[in-house]
Amino acid sequence: MNPSEQRILLLYKKDPSAVFSTTEIVRSVDPETYESIESILKDAHSTKESIKKAKRDKAKLHRKLLYYLTKLVKEGVLKLVKEGSKGEKFFTLSLEEGEELVVEKYKKRQITISKPRTPAMPTEGYENLGIVSKVEEPTWIDRLNCLFCECKVINNVEKLFGIINNSFNLVNDCIGINNFEVFIDTSADELSSYLNKLDDDCRDFGKRISFNIDVDDVDEDKLVSFVKSFASNKYVNLNIIFEMGPKSIRADSSLFETIISILSQNGVALFIKNKSLAKSPYCFGKGGLYCFNGAEWKDYSKNVQGKVSSLSCGQSSLSVDVKKYYDRYGFSGDSFERFVINCAESLLSANSIHRRKAAEFFDYLVNLNEPYTQQVFMLSRNYLRFWNYGFLTEKFGVDFTIDLLRKVEEKVSAFTFSEETIYKSCGMPTRFKVAVTSSINSESENQIVRQDENLQSTKVKKKLNICERKSDVLEGSVMVEFVRHGILDTQEIAREWILLLSSYKLPFFVYRFKKAEGVNLRLDAFLGGKK
Repeated sequence: MNPSEQRILLLYKKDPSAVFSTTEIVRSVDPETYESIESILKDAHSTKESIKKAKRDKAKLHRKLLYYLTKLVKEGVLKLVKEGSKGEKFFTLSLEEGEELVVEKYKKRQITISKPRTPAMPTEGYENLGIVSKVEEPTWIDRLNCLFCECKVINNVEKLFGIINNSFNLVNDCIGINNFEVFIDTSADELSSYLNKLDDDCRDFGKRISFNIDVDDVDEDKLVSFVKSFASNKYVNLNIIFEMGPKSIRADSSLFETIISILSQNGVALFIKNKSLAKSPYCFGKGGLYCFNGAEWKDYSKNVQGKVSSLSCGQSSLSVDVKKYYDRYGFSGDSFERFVINCAESLLSANSIHRRKAAEFFDYLVNLNEPYTQQVFMLSRNYLRFWNYGFLTEKFGVDFTIDLLRKVEEKVSAFTFSEETIYKSCGMPTRFKVAVTSSINSESENQIVRQDENLQSTKVKKKLNICERKSDVLEGSVMVEFVRHGILDTQEIAREWILLLSSYKLPFFVYRFKKAEGVNLRLDAFLGGKK
């Protein structure tokens, strides 16, 4: 067996259930050559000739690897599961659960690869009916949903993007970057080079990245320069989350008017975290919003922050289609509560494997954060996400919906507390937390404020008040969208933000823009409207 084939199989031995892309495999099989090529491509000062040569070398490296991957596919060892953009291919072991593969010796040792059986889950029947779905099912157990990087600890922009790249095969949804304002003074060319490559990688690997920026802790001119560069590139998989409060805007509304103008003219979404309400950073992934528990983040900030460079936020997630459940089973409080506990039990099974095999699944994070490896997972939670539940309000009323969500949260919290207590009584203290949250994939969960709706109107106030109540129960995961187009008055929008940040308990909201055409029309004429 060729050494390249052996190294490929050693990669799968480490994580038999994983789906790896050609780029991830290249990075693992020949890391020195890969990093040498990438350093040239990322260097803003590389000559055109050296970049062309690096691209040729990269293509050659991929072709060489694809030869061996194709060979292993023909031999029935691997299988191709999907193809991405730019010819990126994704492979997994061609093994069923419980099967074992023995290959010839490598460095005097026989390579044995086995795919462990996934424990039976009490939600499998609901999954078959499409009521419950695992978020990123192929890597549901052996990858994280969401990981955060701590810029103030990393303190080197090249190291930050290196950690992000190395974390791609550990995460199946998104990565959050906390305190990115630390790197705002990096040259525009250098940052653009990193971000351009990162957006391409996110597209190929199906990831999203959120950059949290505290607007009160950054030089205004440098922030504007960065926003201009970011907006002009129109990244698809990267977003900025602006952390601010009402005082931020009152102190200098012109800064925010400038940011609004830049982003609206380029059609780039503007994500806002109300830092007066939420201290934890946020990340926006395919599954929805991720954040840390407020009380736990406060304790972490006081006692741990500054010691670890990365922090697990989300482990495994289940998404529940409430409408499908109702259409099939109707709505009995007791039966729905039993169903929810079944979901929590499935998450418990995944959590047990995650915790038991953390050193194996996430050895990169463990080594990166020594000697504080336990702290990497100290705030991590599983997510139980509800979507398609807007019909509840229409059919049964707002109070029914809020009460149901609150009871679900209380039941799940009681269940997780009980399981943690059992672990402790057995001398095996194990963290098990489940956040009951909202998915962000339908209009009923996104609460859109439309073009013809005045923010001061009774209708919109009622809608925002409902969002406040839902957000209070669902861990701040309800996101209000203001979709805007036409001629915008940036001063009026800035005033609007002061109102939203000071008068409503909404930790997170977003403005989405169609390309702005000018200024000076009334704000309420351009709130809302779908793209």
